[in-house]
Amino acid sequence: MKVMDLAYLEDLIYYGKYDTALSLIERELEKGEKSPELLLLKGICQRERGELNEALNSFNEAEKMGMENVKRLYHEIAMTYLKMGKGTEAISALKKIEDPEIMLEESDIMEIMGNVEEAEDLVERSIMAKPSLNGYLKKAFFLVRKGKIQESISTLKQANDERASLIANFLDIVINGREEERVGSPNFIPWLIGNSISKALKGDLEGAIKESERAVSIDPYSPLLHTVYGSILFLHGDQRASEELEKGREWKDPTVVKENVKSKGIRFLIDEIVKELTRSV
Repeated sequence: MKVMDLAYLEDLIYYGKYDTALSLIERELEKGEKSPELLLLKGICQRERGELNEALNSFNEAEKMGMENVKRLYHEIAMTYLKMGKGTEAISALKKIEDPEIMLEESDIMEIMGNVEEAEDLVERSIMAKPSLNGYLKKAFFLVRKGKIQESISTLKQANDERASLIANFLDIVINGREEERVGSPNFIPWLIGNSISKALKGDLEGAIKESERAVSIDPYSPLLHTVYGSILFLHGDQRASEELEKGREWKDPTVVKENVKSKGIRFLIDEIVKELTRSV
């Protein structure tokens, strides 16, 4: 199959059009156009359709045909086992990849399985073996979740990366507050979000509401901004909270937000925002 055709199939899969992609793949296979790459994409479609055993068969066939991109192959096999609830088999698949950074994927699986300490240890080992942006981002998220925001900032600075620096700057605003932002205009949105959360952490809900209102007025279409605004209104007992949280549904379910903000306070938002910002690149 032509590279262009494979790229088209990748696009279909990216946009979740698994039925269409699978139909085209099977048509090519019937014509004798079998290749490891095509079988890999077939397996992905099958997995996302819930045909997990069939997906593994396709991946195994791709492996037998000599799939060159073994890193992606074993990753997809691992994700399939994970969807089957077989965490041990998923990790075994990942261990076939000779790359220290793969320990970060193992960490993700351990975290899903509830083995948080082991997940953190894998991240540390990955950084020691092969320092990477993803490793520092993952470690920073774990530290934030433990409430160790200052340590998280120090970790992000070690990454020596623009994205990590922006996250560190956001966290610095969250814990220290800032009357004037260092970058951009007074309406610099990341500053407004950080400052509103900072004020909420310190109990200044009126000030937090004011900053959140400014952010929403600048970008009224951001689900994240509406969730932050709605969460602070909820903490304040303001009746407008439900309406704002509903506007943020695309980012977080309002019911989930209310339950967590009620039990964890504004720190729930810090964890969720940092989790979003530190996703692997």
